[in-house]
Amino acid sequence: LLSRDAASFEDLERELTCNESGANIIKLWNTLSRCDGMTGMPLGAAVKGGYDCVLAWLFGMVTFGCQRVALRAEKRTKERRPSLSSRSSSDILVAEEDFNIVFDRSAADIGGELKVVPLALPEVIHTLKDMVEDIAGIQGVQTEVYYCIKMLDYTMARMRAQSTVSSALNASHFRDTFDGFTTGLFINLSCGHNNQYSDEERQQLFSLLSEACESEYSIA
Repeated sequence: LLSRDAASFEDLERELTCNESGANIIKLWNTLSRCDGMTGMPLGAAVKGGYDCVLAWLFGMVTFGCQRVALRAEKRTKERRPSLSSRSSSDILVAEEDFNIVFDRSAADIGGELKVVPLALPEVIHTLKDMVEDIAGIQGVQTEVYYCIKMLDYTMARMRAQSTVSSALNASHFRDTFDGFTTGLFINLSCGHNNQYSDEERQQLFSLLSEACESEYSIA
């Protein structure tokens, strides 16, 4: 549909909204485009940048988004079971709730308009799986939808794998020692170029620098 020649925006919009199938395709794209990469960019924004940008989005989610998910799982585990605060990173289990990265609505409120709110990866997968149950509603794009589901399913499974979680936590706490190097820790800042860090962001930066300096693998 979107690859046809000489189709005006009005024609495409009319065809997509005149029947239930078109409405379902719009819902599919709305769901996929809002998939949170957990590194400051939803999938829809990455798609605008082309194939390489989508790959970078996916790699960023698996590498640094995984860190954020693993750290939330670690924090949740320690808060609910304080007696296990010293448990090894290899014992931390990631739950679907750990993918719900806190979204700062005040930071996104620019000029009185709220930006599109990202959707957590598990929510995107569940929504897509619910929609494919109605085959008639996704006529013409079944193959693409199934591919997206399988890719996102694999991505989430990889991020929840025990070896991946352990590696992400080791990197976040500067404990991974592959050839003496660490991938470091990702901090997603909500401020603009000239704005102040928020209190939470300043605390995260302070903790990051303190932990890096205390690590035997840090560079003086």
